[in-house]
Amino acid sequence: MNSIFRLTLFVFISLLSTNIYSQQINCKIKGTIIDRTCNEIYLLPATDDFSTLATPASNVIKIKVINNHFEYDIASDFIQAYYILFRNEIENQVGLVRTLFTDSTAIEVEIHPDNSRQKTTIKGGVLNQTLTIPNQFRCEYDKKLEALRTSNKYYIPEYKKLKDKYRNTADIDIRTRLKKELLEFRKRNNIYTPEAINIRAQLDSVSKVKTKWIEDYIQQSDNILAYYWLYNKIDAFKNKEQITYATHERIVHFQKRYPQHPITKTISKKINALFRIYVGEKYIDFTLPTLEGKEIKVSEIIKNKIAIINLWSSFCGPCRAKGKKLIPIYEKYKDKGFTVIGAAREYKTTSNYQLALKQDNYPWINTIDFNNEHGIWRKYGIENTAGIEILVNSKGIILAINPSPQQIEEILEKELN
Repeated sequence: MNSIFRLTLFVFISLLSTNIYSQQINCKIKGTIIDRTCNEIYLLPATDDFSTLATPASNVIKIKVINNHFEYDIASDFIQAYYILFRNEIENQVGLVRTLFTDSTAIEVEIHPDNSRQKTTIKGGVLNQTLTIPNQFRCEYDKKLEALRTSNKYYIPEYKKLKDKYRNTADIDIRTRLKKELLEFRKRNNIYTPEAINIRAQLDSVSKVKTKWIEDYIQQSDNILAYYWLYNKIDAFKNKEQITYATHERIVHFQKRYPQHPITKTISKKINALFRIYVGEKYIDFTLPTLEGKEIKVSEIIKNKIAIINLWSSFCGPCRAKGKKLIPIYEKYKDKGFTVIGAAREYKTTSNYQLALKQDNYPWINTIDFNNEHGIWRKYGIENTAGIEILVNSKGIILAINPSPQQIEEILEKELN
């Protein structure tokens, strides 16, 4: 703990003596990849999401890797946070978060395999050094848990077997069933070994200390790292009630301090979505094409009707399962003033989307946000979610978000009679 205090003091003094937050940024990044085959590495701005990677407007930086080494020069008007990613993490839209800030003229990165990720280092810049402090609280416990995972002593055998079966299954219907079994298993049983339970209990108390440290830093610091942590906090919010007075004050403070920074723009969109995508608020209208290229405006399709706006993806088993449960409700009420309109977010190819439409046989209009070109998921504040169902009344006011089939029928009976 003393070493953490000394590092914190060093960072504080460095920040007082450094005016790096309003300068033109010229940063050289040099990296080494240990024990991993890779020809290309990606830097994704932390304010972007994985769904932007396949779009022409993507801000991702692609860097060639030669003999396990890479270099890149970044010139920018802002200090920014970037995620370092490998190609397979891009394709699977999931990966370990390796974050770096461009707050130094020279940054050195050493990336180790996932199973020894604690060895990964990012050196250079005050913010990159500060970024490591919270993780020091839990580093010892993370190593112990990783050792249990590696030796298959983290989960109890029954749960581990079911989890491996889910991971190794490609069929969407089977994956949906297995995911439900996993959730039910977690509800009924403890899934961790006694060793894991003991370490996790210790880690819980340490994580609270870490969270408190970050929260204090957000409240007391004015730099981009504090703003980045605030952005991460807000990005996880599900409703507007989570925005406390203190959080709102910091949002306003940072937006005034960094009016042109990408984080400011992204947070504004998130806040707008939190306040608009809410029961009692009006839905966000949008226009998307069908597979045939016909432009469809939601408000024109659902005008004067009670409707479900169904945002889904062909790769999302639960989304498709929920969509299929809507079919009998649609058929029952479609002539009584109810309709459904679908919008799918797909990447790189439409083949899986076409197959899903054929297999699921949805009887309503379906549109597509291909490669996230229209940014509908971000407008709705759910860019890190596969989909959502929104029930609106004939005036466009949201009645329910992700309602069950039973809840939908109850609302329809009340609203249509």
